[in-house]
Amino acid sequence: MAIFFTPGVKYIKIARYDAFGNDNYQSLRQLDNIRLKTNDNGIINYPVATITEYPSSSLNGPYFLYQIGTTNATSSTNNQILNYQLIVTQSSPPPYNTGADSGLLLIGNYDSPVIDQQNYFNDVSGLYTFDNTPNIPVIFTASYRIFSTPGAVNPTLAAVINGGSSVFSTSNVISSLTLTNFNSPPQTMTISGSFTPIENQTFGIYFGDLVTGPIGNIVGQFVHLSLTQSQSPVAGIGTQTVLEPYITTPFINSDYDVLMNNAVANRPNSFYMDVDFADSQVLPINQQAILSSSATPAVIQDSNYSSAGWVNSRYIGKELTSQKLNVWTEGDISGDEKLPNVSNPKTYFVQFNWLAGTSPEWGDTNAGKTNVSIKYIIDENGNEVAPINDEGGINLGNIQQTFKENKATVVLSNPDAFGVNLNSLNTTVPVFKAGQKIKPVIYTQTASYDNNGNVIGYGYTGSIAFIQGDVPNNLTGASINDYRLTTFANDGLNIITTSILQQDGTSTGVIKWNPPIQLGLSASFATSSAGVNPSTGSIYNPTGSLGELSGSGYILYLKAFIDINSNIRKEGVNEQDRGFEVGYKIQKSTNGGTNWTSLSSYNFWVPANANYYESNTLLASDRVATTSSLYRVIWETGWSVNSPYEGNVDILPTSYFQVTQYPSPSTGNVTQFWSTGSGVGNILYAKTGSGANTIGLNDVYGQKQQNINQSGFDPITFDFEPQAYDEIRFGGTETQTYIITQVSQSLFNGYNALTLILDRNITNNTNTDYFLLRRYVDDPSNIILDISKPAGSTSDGLITPEFLGEKAKETKEKIISLLRVNQQT
Repeated sequence: MAIFFTPGVKYIKIARYDAFGNDNYQSLRQLDNIRLKTNDNGIINYPVATITEYPSSSLNGPYFLYQIGTTNATSSTNNQILNYQLIVTQSSPPPYNTGADSGLLLIGNYDSPVIDQQNYFNDVSGLYTFDNTPNIPVIFTASYRIFSTPGAVNPTLAAVINGGSSVFSTSNVISSLTLTNFNSPPQTMTISGSFTPIENQTFGIYFGDLVTGPIGNIVGQFVHLSLTQSQSPVAGIGTQTVLEPYITTPFINSDYDVLMNNAVANRPNSFYMDVDFADSQVLPINQQAILSSSATPAVIQDSNYSSAGWVNSRYIGKELTSQKLNVWTEGDISGDEKLPNVSNPKTYFVQFNWLAGTSPEWGDTNAGKTNVSIKYIIDENGNEVAPINDEGGINLGNIQQTFKENKATVVLSNPDAFGVNLNSLNTTVPVFKAGQKIKPVIYTQTASYDNNGNVIGYGYTGSIAFIQGDVPNNLTGASINDYRLTTFANDGLNIITTSILQQDGTSTGVIKWNPPIQLGLSASFATSSAGVNPSTGSIYNPTGSLGELSGSGYILYLKAFIDINSNIRKEGVNEQDRGFEVGYKIQKSTNGGTNWTSLSSYNFWVPANANYYESNTLLASDRVATTSSLYRVIWETGWSVNSPYEGNVDILPTSYFQVTQYPSPSTGNVTQFWSTGSGVGNILYAKTGSGANTIGLNDVYGQKQQNINQSGFDPITFDFEPQAYDEIRFGGTETQTYIITQVSQSLFNGYNALTLILDRNITNNTNTDYFLLRRYVDDPSNIILDISKPAGSTSDGLITPEFLGEKAKETKEKIISLLRVNQQT
């Protein structure tokens, strides 16, 4: 993130997503002051007056704009100004034929640039594309020397910003010149001017005539184009991160240099050899070389197997015994007398507000769990911390490390508060989930109640509704067009193949997706049988009768989830620093696919080793979509060094491309849910309806279910987008619970269906219409105990790990005494 300053700065703009794709929404919206370091004025504090959030646009991602308070100290020297200088010529322009009445055309096919400081200029197309937003005006000069004109013409030379096409448009013209009564070449036409571009805008020079009808030819002698800038380049500091020097002595080879005397390369071993399992996990490919002692030596020092300091701790060891954890007891054999062998010096426990059951999210008439609502996380000194989701995940980590997969001791302050004995909980019990809550995603289960409001039975409904969202005023009473799309990737689709890996440079391609599982009636989706390459692939297009979607209140939301498995190898070399960069982009075209603009992008490094996994999500929105808009997802690569590599990069079938909309289309109530196909196995298919009165789950993927009144479930907050490790339960019985291991799509009954792969086969004759799809959500304010709580009562109290240090025990006793005193008063 770069921030540049001039005296009297009033606003600071910060992107919501940083260069690594991290969403900093919560932190950025809470800023009350910004501290920045400058070379000439030191640290300057800018109090934040107002914060304005801006969504994504066609040229910018989402960002926050901060209006900052006035400060006397401002930086006057640290204004980083890039060098945008460009000098380029075209020594032999092709003849311009006005006989075809071709109008103005973009000048291209320049000679190699004399100067192109930022490498923004495409000498073939003739477009200068700004990959950033300059903070100064850019100045240009363009000349066209006419050598001869067989026929009378009135030529025009024009400079255009953001034309983006070889065909001239009168919009966005910065400067132009038309010669009248021109009949005496050679003559030079020159235009100049300045402009302040923004990121992704283009700049080009157009030449020709604006007179209709054939009037002759123009032969050019040379073209000259130069860009300069309003201020000289300055290499200043433009970031808010400046390291303060913390030592005054030289750093290199000082006591503070942790790398001093480090070896730059490991010594090869004299008796151990490297074992290569590149092609097999069972037999190494160099087995014969190992047997003949001719294999490559392992890169590890001999002293690792001879030095006492290494050998004793790893291979010889010492027997230690301990009767208790966290304390030393007489008779223990320990490495240091009077110190425990196994201890947790940093101990936490929690104070909770109440206990409650987990039904209906988890549990049935035969089994249940107990939710614990945490009030404070407490350390051994009695310091209390509220269990909020802090930015660094510290609270969640403390809860999960303290209680996960362990037993916990419950101490209730009042086990008989409501006349129901809770002493069955006043003991050491297993922990089911630490730092998590159970949330419903979709369900059909219902509940029935007696006159006192107690649940007396469960059932299910055959119809569930999904939230459609607010409808804009100009669509009230109208039929809502359906522009939705959901499609998954082919199983094992190679986006980067060995043939690409064998060449240096970069490569790109359009991702091809499967036929969609969901495609609205007002949308089209083309899938190319040619696979993925730079010119073909899958293209989405909103269609229908509306010319301007935005003018009718529509917004399109695009999402691409990319899950890849890389198996890239480079034989015969140390692969530690080998690899290449892979990037994804969601792109839009407004001229039939001739030019594409990136709406969202993400880049990451793929190391050269076997079975590397990476997943990324791209998000974009388009508030100015039309029925002429086209959308696609592309991949790009940029090689590192020492090509070629061997192997593939595959898109996994969990990857998907999705388009949703505002407002959501009216699809009706869902009455068709799941099917197991012709035979019962571990696969569930989402059904597709056959009309307005028979809507299936496949038709509402990505929408949110409306809560069923008096069902007992927590309010639904998730869209219907199943994920791996979600659980699905049938019949309201925990014995019929299955873990989702994979989400993809399959061809089912003639249509592409959302497909759930489960961890085991579904029991025969299971009623799949009676179901709950649930998810475990990280929450540091909750622990789930693996015990059923008696109904009709609750209590506050403490929960500690099974083994607690002495100091933490003293703190725990003091707190529980105070809680019991408060209960009595």
